[in-house]
Amino acid sequence: GQFFVLFWTFGFCQSDPRLVTDFGFDEPGTYLTLSTFLLCYSALVQPIFAIVFNAITRHLEFAADRYSVDLGFDIRASLAKISKTNLQNLNPDPLVSMCNDSHPTPVQRLEAVKKLLDEAARVTSCTPGER
Repeated sequence: GQFFVLFWTFGFCQSDPRLVTDFGFDEPGTYLTLSTFLLCYSALVQPIFAIVFNAITRHLEFAADRYSVDLGFDIRASLAKISKTNLQNLNPDPLVSMCNDSHPTPVQRLEAVKKLLDEAARVTSCTPGER
């Protein structure tokens, strides 16, 4: 999806000489137009895509954790060991994490796994008529 948006927006910008002349150059050339466009694109559009793709990746990480719990694994010790081995910040600033981290924080993942395990224990301890 990101390449589509990149080329789609470049298609609109390549025929407009203002992309180059507004930066003080006399006349547009192919390389100069491409370089200027990529500079603007990486400064304005790329950060937005990074946040969106990080959110998607975080969602998939939670789904993978849910899948392992559904299979009967308690992955809390493994998550703690990975965090310790990677010297990962256990609870970073939420805004920085949203913009830069492709994985949920260890605390978020541990809380989600604990909630899933508690829910699974509650469901299995219920008698068939209580569900």
